[in-house]
Amino acid sequence: MKAYKERSAPRLNRRFTELIDRSYSMPSDKWKGAFAFGQYADMDNMAPVYLNMLETIKEWMAARTESDEALFAGFKTYTGLLGLGLKYLDEMTESNVWFVAVIKCFIRRSKRVLLEARSAALKINKPSDKLLEALFHQLRDYRSSRTMDKKIKDELELLINNLQVSICFSSHEFSKCQRQLDLIRRDLAKYSQQELNNFYFQYAKMALINCKFVESEDYFQRIRIQRKSQLELIMRYLIPCKIFLGKMPVGSSNAEYLPIIEAIVRGDFETFERSIQRFQKLWIKRGIYLVMEKMRILVWRNFVKRTSFYLGEKIEFEHIVKAVSIMGGKENISECMCVISNLIYEGYVRGFIYFTEGKRTLVLKKGGAFPNLLKIAESKEPK
Repeated sequence: MKAYKERSAPRLNRRFTELIDRSYSMPSDKWKGAFAFGQYADMDNMAPVYLNMLETIKEWMAARTESDEALFAGFKTYTGLLGLGLKYLDEMTESNVWFVAVIKCFIRRSKRVLLEARSAALKINKPSDKLLEALFHQLRDYRSSRTMDKKIKDELELLINNLQVSICFSSHEFSKCQRQLDLIRRDLAKYSQQELNNFYFQYAKMALINCKFVESEDYFQRIRIQRKSQLELIMRYLIPCKIFLGKMPVGSSNAEYLPIIEAIVRGDFETFERSIQRFQKLWIKRGIYLVMEKMRILVWRNFVKRTSFYLGEKIEFEHIVKAVSIMGGKENISECMCVISNLIYEGYVRGFIYFTEGKRTLVLKKGGAFPNLLKIAESKEPK
């Protein structure tokens, strides 16, 4: 084994030299200094080299003053450096805690580097479709290792899997997210609490996208919150989940949800439509726009509930159309019948529609026409 490591070290140093040659297209002279320092480093000195490079990357990403060409070129160097670091980790004769920590920092930061490179590629008309695959290719290489310490390999596995899920979620590739989450879920006992929190968060978001609101709430509640920023991030996705379960938050600090909650409670179509249009880009970015659109059915449910309070359990559709118009809706009588039929079919309203003497009437069930939203959600999700 030792002879193998001695033979492989020069090969890895040659890879390092190739990366140095590419680094001259990078935005800062500090990159050249960092790579030049790494060129002459041996195995035992790799940790300080990577720490130096990590600090350089941090400054480069924070400055945001470089050209788009530099950001695009920097991604290639970053992925190459990450792949090389994983190979060095495999080749080390002794465990190096500092080096493992630095590699983890590189992995965690790679999502932000990828998003920056994608944005830069679009601005300079460069192909961006292969950037994600290039990053994933570097991250997959470590799995073929037969010499890496098992504990380190397990830690990297969950970290990288969570990263891939997060990137796929940001790219709205939800089918890939689900497959990756199912792989992680098979064996969670060997992972740290920090990585478990990350997994719970990603799994809860995916359950929310799939309209499994009870399961989503359960996984959000498993997260051990340690910082206020964590709570704020979780609440962005937990509030929509709570709304579908009938647990309307009062005085939420997330201002984008307040008009939606108001519209649902009042059955106000105009306020709901205005809020959807106002925050459309934000919810698309978070990947929950379709979930927010589905809240329209809750607006209709409460609208019918409020209308029945004034008009009783038998409501002619001519009166429903007039009430819809008052609350800012534009649906005609046929559209109103279609929506309320769906409400009855989905279980949000209990009753039926019947025709008599040329009139169409909604007849609600006496006592219990509007079942609890939590029970509706539980009935839709397999146990």
